[in-house]
Amino acid sequence: MTTSLSTLLTAQSCFAARLVLSVALIALAPVAPTQAASPSKCEEWTKMNFWRDATAADVRDCLATGAKINARGGKWGWTPLHYAAFWGRTAATQALLDAGAEVNAKNEHGLTPLYYATGSGGVTSVEILDTLLDAGADPSGGGGLTVLHFDAIRGRTAALRTRISEGADINVAALTLMTPLHYAALWGHTAVVEALLDGDAKVDVRNKSNMTPLYYAAWKGHTAVLKALLDVGAEADVPDNRGWAPLHYAAVKGHLAAMKALLDGGAEVDVRNEEDETPLHAAVSTFHNVNVEVVNALLDGGADGAARNGNGETPFDIARKKSQLKGSALLRRLNEARLR
Repeated sequence: MTTSLSTLLTAQSCFAARLVLSVALIALAPVAPTQAASPSKCEEWTKMNFWRDATAADVRDCLATGAKINARGGKWGWTPLHYAAFWGRTAATQALLDAGAEVNAKNEHGLTPLYYATGSGGVTSVEILDTLLDAGADPSGGGGLTVLHFDAIRGRTAALRTRISEGADINVAALTLMTPLHYAALWGHTAVVEALLDGDAKVDVRNKSNMTPLYYAAWKGHTAVLKALLDVGAEADVPDNRGWAPLHYAAVKGHLAAMKALLDGGAEVDVRNEEDETPLHAAVSTFHNVNVEVVNALLDGGADGAARNGNGETPFDIARKKSQLKGSALLRRLNEARLR
């Protein structure tokens, strides 16, 4: 199914609050509440948005009002612990576990909270992993994860090299077809990526979303990982199941260095997705403030300012709707670019 930029960004807006996108691992600290969770807020206990900013105090308050610790919610039967792990809420996760949450509860896809703590929800938090594992979480996460996957996730290069030398399957795939190389790229562990590549890991292996490890490096802004993958021949412009190339992801997330590395590595500056949107369209369509440096870098790299998406819009047409850019030098440059 064709997915437009606006549709994808709507989905990604859920990620934006917790991604992101820094090259450091996120260590989420407990947040002191300003007031107790209201009864109306606790009515959202089994809904995704409740957990985006949930604190340990919110957990305790809602449980005190009668919220069920292992209640199921959402389309796929997630428990509160699934949501807390997905959003990377360490303190809320610990509070749930302290109150007796089932650490290995499976949703309707057979996946446990630990699966989402591996970064499959977008957040990469060592604290969440440790908290769940210390509480007895099954390392497979219900998603077919192996010890080699966890070596990649945790950045355990020496252990990973040892397992490879002992015959571990370097391209072992979880149920989502995520390999150790996918996870190493997602978490930004350059040394692990290099060890896997030394062991002849498949560089362009795809998961169920048709995303290669390069996508995760671009999405998260892990420039060193991205360069390592490109150096061994990773395809720069291969589309995922939404028709997006890695350059679209780097542009929309504002990762300037990663974007430049992709362009230096041969990425097509005007690569199109299924809605005929270029990375320049993506860069000016972000829900947050437009990253001026990213847009200028794309234009400097030869991006076509007159390119029209499936709605007939140029990047200028999109940018001029943003109050942030009204009367700006960038808007003038985009206008000039479309008139060339």
